[in-house]
Amino acid sequence: MLELNENELAQLNQFIQRHERCFDDNKYELTVHLHITTTGIGFVKMAECEHCGECINLTDYGCW
Repeated sequence: MLELNENELAQLNQFIQRHERCFDDNKYELTVHLHITTTGIGFVKMAECEHCGECINLTDYGCW
């Protein structure tokens, strides 16, 4: 199972907090999709807000 480390989890929590307005505007649950891409070195982890479409890279490249 793939897990987020502390740095990635902190970034994800900040992202969710910034997108609480999407929850209010949408009148539904805030839905954040995690996209995982495998590379030859490690995993690239991205978070995307379903409502507004903003996407951020959560990858902690220091762990590679």
